Amino acid sequence: MELLIIPLQDKLEDWKKTVLNLDKEHAKDFKRARTELKKRSTDTLRLQKKMRKGAGGDLQKRLECGLQDVTERRQLLEETEKHAVKGALIEERSRFCTFVGLLKPVVVGWFRWWRRRD
Repeated sequence: MELLIIPLQDKLEDWKKTVLNLDKEHAKDFKRARTELKKRSTDTLRLQKKMRKGAGGDLQKRLECGLQDVTERRQLLEETEKHAVKGALIEERSRFCTFVGLLKPVVVGWFRWWRRRD
């Protein structure tokens, strides 16, 4: 059993650091993408209000560009979230593989012990 527990305890600190780094990176990227999306959305709403008041000219073109920009920022935010989830899943898979690799010798030892007992 020590073959399983001691190596897992050794990995625990590295895993904690990795999680903190992943979380910090995600928070930074998410905050930046969300802030940009909010800014573009606010700008687009202002342009829509100006359009309703009757101000014409190139506002229609600016509004269309603004709406396109909001759509792109929303997609960027979604991609940021997908990237964060993918990173978390990769980390989880890595931990599981490490656990299985450490568990295998323990299970093999148990089976050998069981066979000798019979």
